[in-house]
Amino acid sequence: MNSPSSLAVPHGKPVKPKFTIRVTRADGSTFETEVVGRTAWATLALLQAGGRGCTPLQRPAPRWSDYIFRLRGQGVSVETVDEKHGGAYAGEHAKYVLRDRVSIAGWGNLVEFLASPAGREFAGMERILLGEVVA
Repeated sequence: MNSPSSLAVPHGKPVKPKFTIRVTRADGSTFETEVVGRTAWATLALLQAGGRGCTPLQRPAPRWSDYIFRLRGQGVSVETVDEKHGGAYAGEHAKYVLRDRVSIAGWGNLVEFLASPAGREFAGMERILLGEVVA
């Protein structure tokens, strides 16, 4: 795998993430696809959540359903689990769970993004990003 020696690069300006992932399906077939922008951000959030999955309540972002739609359009298997919640506005929300094994195949500007203010929310993911995640 093409990996950086360090994921700590000082940087302060906004960076739109762009990198390539390798997706391995349950049947062993693999493919690579590039993820960009919020779709890349959502991919990182799903990798970080692992089998627990993540919800827009845990990771607020404007259009989670669109990010998942785009990932699925690129062939990535993401399950939507409907969860009930209480409170003044009781109802249901979606939890998204990555169901394929995903690894970083091409780093693009991922190191730069992780060092940026927007990327810092993924601090501590080095172990995940330098290895593989099995959902």
